Amino acid sequence: MRRTFAVIGFTAFVSAVALCTFGLRTAQIALPVLAALSALCVAVRRLRREPVLVCSLLSATAACMLFLSAMYTQYLPVVRLDGATAVVTAQLSDIPRESGGKTVLTLQTDAIDGVPLRCKMLYACDVSPDVLLTDRLTFSAKLYASDDPTDDAWLRVYAMDNLTVTPGKATLQSYCLSVRAYVKRTLAHTLPGTSGAVLTAMLLGDRDAIPDDVYAAMTRSGILHIFSVSGLHLSVFAMTLLRWLDRRHVPRGAGEPICAALVLFVMAVTGFPRSCVRAGLMMLLLLFGRVIARRADALNSLGLALLLMCSVNPFCAGDVGLQLSVL
Repeated sequence: MRRTFAVIGFTAFVSAVALCTFGLRTAQIALPVLAALSALCVAVRRLRREPVLVCSLLSATAACMLFLSAMYTQYLPVVRLDGATAVVTAQLSDIPRESGGKTVLTLQTDAIDGVPLRCKMLYACDVSPDVLLTDRLTFSAKLYASDDPTDDAWLRVYAMDNLTVTPGKATLQSYCLSVRAYVKRTLAHTLPGTSGAVLTAMLLGDRDAIPDDVYAAMTRSGILHIFSVSGLHLSVFAMTLLRWLDRRHVPRGAGEPICAALVLFVMAVTGFPRSCVRAGLMMLLLLFGRVIARRADALNSLGLALLLMCSVNPFCAGDVGLQLSVL
């Protein structure tokens, strides 16, 4: 079967989309049914000769197992904290942004009440605390949990008590955030106003500074997708650099790693949005194919990218932006 990864990846993705839409009970019912059908296909020789059917059922079964595992080990422990007051240890996972006249901090929790628990948390405040990207924050707060596992942030807090800031070590994430913050500041300084806001959204996916009338006009005209960093942006960046290196007669196998590094850099600086991750994985497969002198198949590349993303985070399939990016 020429497009094994396409069949497996698309089946896993569609299954994850259905599970994210219909919820936990559907996954609990679907898993034994799919497992039984998969066992039947493996046991019956005539069905076993249909690779598409076997791969599809096994992939759907695996998607159900991953979804249930993520629900029980990651999401449900967070939901149980809804309304509770707890001590949280966290650090910034994105640069602060302005929304509705408030400063919004995106935090990555390390522990809650001493129990290791990692998830994203949003904190909206009138005055942002004086923290660096490398600092660790310890505070007590009342937690509000999201009722949708496909949300990017599962927890929200509106007030912090007993805030303690501890200097931390620089990490790869903090370096990426520093570059993201530097690019944003530079664009705002060089191109103040609407032009800088639009360019910031196109390069970083940060739309907060775009005036409401401009945003509405772009929505009506159908070009709002240029602010969703994905295949269009990565193709422009990577292919421009690759063509430039080819014209400089850089040997085959040397230019592709440079372009791959650029793709990873863009993914990191934009904050790893799901549409960008999907496009970035496909671009990396394309570059790898050039290194080994093989032509990458678009459907196989897309299927493999979806398979990797759903394996890491089954809830990503519920993101409408990713669904549109795939389509």
